[in-house]
Amino acid sequence: MKLYICSTGLRFTWLIIIIATFDLLIKQIIFNKFKLYESYHIMKSLKIVYTQNFGIAFGFLSSDHELQRWFLSIIAIIISIVLIYIMYQQSSKKYLSNFAYGFIIGGAIGNIIDRLIHGFVIDYIYFYIKSFCWPIFNFADIFISIGTFLIIFDNYYIIKNKK
Repeated sequence: MKLYICSTGLRFTWLIIIIATFDLLIKQIIFNKFKLYESYHIMKSLKIVYTQNFGIAFGFLSSDHELQRWFLSIIAIIISIVLIYIMYQQSSKKYLSNFAYGFIIGGAIGNIIDRLIHGFVIDYIYFYIKSFCWPIFNFADIFISIGTFLIIFDNYYIIKNKK
């Protein structure tokens, strides 16, 4: 049994743990050191701004906080379980897709834990160029976005090479 699990995508569980831990550590630092909406300039177009996101990515659907909290947490947990199952079903040699799933699950777990503990997700990365402002986000969002891009790329590459 032990050898069998190591031959599946679950071999990349370490990546999920590292991403979720890193994300939660940074969020805890922001939560402890910043007041709500307090900001700190990093570079010309990049700030750290502590915000509380009661909705989904980039603040969408942030209306009924308590209902939203549980609904979004349950959806994210279900998606994470499905992705873990997919990892379990595939070979550990599928590096790109296993990394992608690890990124998505690790980021999702970071946001799930945040939402369950605080009732909101801590966002803090504010990127802007002149009048263009990207919605405030966190490292979990970055990992989820990269993982999603990698899955799309991996599937496109496989489909393209089958033709």
